[in-house]
Amino acid sequence: MAQIKLLVDEGVNLSDYQIRVVDDMEIFIEKVQIVTEGFDDRAIELLKYVTISEETEAVQFSYEHIVLQKLV
Repeated sequence: MAQIKLLVDEGVNLSDYQIRVVDDMEIFIEKVQIVTEGFDDRAIELLKYVTISEETEAVQFSYEHIVLQKLV
């Protein structure tokens, strides 16, 4: 979170931004796609969580992670 402190130290008003911390480029790209399409990424993550929990009861495997991809 040192980058956020640097922005604050430079006088950037972070209240104008949505801050999401991700640990991989694929998830970052997904977040950008979600926002670009006008969706709330928190709602998408909740939907993925609900979907996974329903599926894992019926199927004996789990996902490392799920990403949203726009079909063209």
